[in-house]
Amino acid sequence: MQLQYLIKFAIVLLLFFGVNLSIKAQTIATDIISDSYVSVDETSSEELWNLIEYYLENPLVWNSCTEYEIEELPLNNSLKEMLIDSKNRNKIYNNWKSFQKDLGISKREMEIISAFIILEERKVETGSILSYISIKGNQSEKDLSKSLVRSRWDYPSGWFVGAITEADQGEPHACDYYNLTFRSPVIRTDLELIGGAFRLHWGHGLLFTTNLMNSRSSDAIRNIMPKNERIQNYLGSDENRYFFGSAIKFQTGKWKLFPFYSNHNLDATITDGIVSALKTDGAHRSESQVAAKDALAEQVIGIGSLFDLEHIKIGGLFFNSDYSYPLKFLEFGKSLSGVSLFHKFDYEGLTFTGEFAYLNPGDWAVIQSGVIKMGAVSIGVSSRYFSPEFHPLMGYPMKKYSGYPSNEKGFYMGMNVRFKSGWRFSSYTDFYSRIRSKVVGVPIPKGNDVFVGVSRNFRGGHNVDVKLKRCIKWQESSSDPIEKKYQLKGKLKYYLLNDFFITTRLSYILVKKDEYFNKGMAFSVSTNIKINSMSVFTMGTTQFYSDGFDSRVYLFEPGIPFTFNMMPLYGTGYRFFIVARKRFNEIFEGSMAGKFQSRRNIDENNWIKTTSVEVQMLVDL
Repeated sequence: MQLQYLIKFAIVLLLFFGVNLSIKAQTIATDIISDSYVSVDETSSEELWNLIEYYLENPLVWNSCTEYEIEELPLNNSLKEMLIDSKNRNKIYNNWKSFQKDLGISKREMEIISAFIILEERKVETGSILSYISIKGNQSEKDLSKSLVRSRWDYPSGWFVGAITEADQGEPHACDYYNLTFRSPVIRTDLELIGGAFRLHWGHGLLFTTNLMNSRSSDAIRNIMPKNERIQNYLGSDENRYFFGSAIKFQTGKWKLFPFYSNHNLDATITDGIVSALKTDGAHRSESQVAAKDALAEQVIGIGSLFDLEHIKIGGLFFNSDYSYPLKFLEFGKSLSGVSLFHKFDYEGLTFTGEFAYLNPGDWAVIQSGVIKMGAVSIGVSSRYFSPEFHPLMGYPMKKYSGYPSNEKGFYMGMNVRFKSGWRFSSYTDFYSRIRSKVVGVPIPKGNDVFVGVSRNFRGGHNVDVKLKRCIKWQESSSDPIEKKYQLKGKLKYYLLNDFFITTRLSYILVKKDEYFNKGMAFSVSTNIKINSMSVFTMGTTQFYSDGFDSRVYLFEPGIPFTFNMMPLYGTGYRFFIVARKRFNEIFEGSMAGKFQSRRNIDENNWIKTTSVEVQMLVDL
């Protein structure tokens, strides 16, 4: 029944998207999300959304931007390397035609680049309203899975205002979560005010970062490099991990200063007047989840200072947080304060960078990295140490073990190579261990990851990407591995026509624990067709097999732009998906996705069938 429904849904989509209406000819965020042009492998979809819209509102100016600002763009490595090579030749352009000719890029690549980089300063009034609804169901019931409305307005004067409201499945209120954020124009060339919801990134992310996803890039060097400091308006739906208050960005010459203040309520489980756990999922369905909503008041005040010289960055940051209840993981204290020192030195291909952070219970962390670039080859090393009780609530540095406290030390080596033929090679190895066992009497766990990846973007939009990763875990008391995991991922994208391409994806995992083997595999084929100049239709299928939860497979699946489409697959079964997107009437863009899955566990005969429908409307004002 669900499959018949999906087929009917596809017919409706074809009729709807086959209508050729007048379309606004401009690049918008949902075009840029194409996984051929944007780097997405270590960033959550929500963070990617915020990052892309940040640059759409604040594009780099080519003639004045730096190599390091280009490296921050959420573009894939192939495009960024072409831009950096051209920038290092000190080329100045007055028109895009010369820019495209010198770089030898396609028209589509030029459209993507021009969304992030401009040739001269400009400011136009833009605004948008996005509405998203997801409905999921099985044989017995169907329910609203998620609803979200996000609006934003960027004025020529420099003012920015945004708002969001969201509700998840089973939550009693239609607007379970809502938020507001704004940014002032730059005052007298050196002062800017941010209010409402915001996030802060500093150094290597030991204390504060805008990206709270525990994942690593397939770029071995980017994993160990810091991001530029940034106070960023927040319009995401992570209901707990953000600040709400005000921040000031002040710059005079090479010196930057940014004080900030936040007064925010967090979800927390409180037992006998003590906070036993912070809730970060934002779910408010059960009685206990509703009771935990906004239960803990948090007040944060801080200030950061940075000297940004030609080849040197050096700065420090201090903050203090006060809470309305004592926290168990802060030794039953009601406050947390910390300080961070950050430095970065780069000169003629050599980069030396690091961050040291200290929290007031006596816990500390340090990251130190070095990178050397020799033409097409980049080599980097990094060491890290997070003391057993190091517990920053808004930080997420590069580490192996998820969650907090951090309790980890490690040593990382990586290399990137660009070949003249256009192929890219990336590899890293990472040795890591706990500093102290989480359970008394249990040996300290250790591990080693090895990653190798090769990729190439061909002219005409073709793309191939292959990644292999091996993870080994053992205990301090023995050198014999207690777990081995091998993962293989591959993607091939091939254009049959200018507006028609096929994408295949493969993911395979083999897990060995003790004397037992578990394996999993998934294979996906999808087609992407442009029906007219701004209408896109995607359909495909995924077949999967996994004989255990430890060998579950994660495979990217096309879906509504800027939603999380990395599907966890286990058991055996198949999926069908249909996605369509159209921009019409010059201001509207509609996206629809229908997905059907039939799966069963290996040791069961009962097939579980589920269907989901997602609808998203973007109004470009």
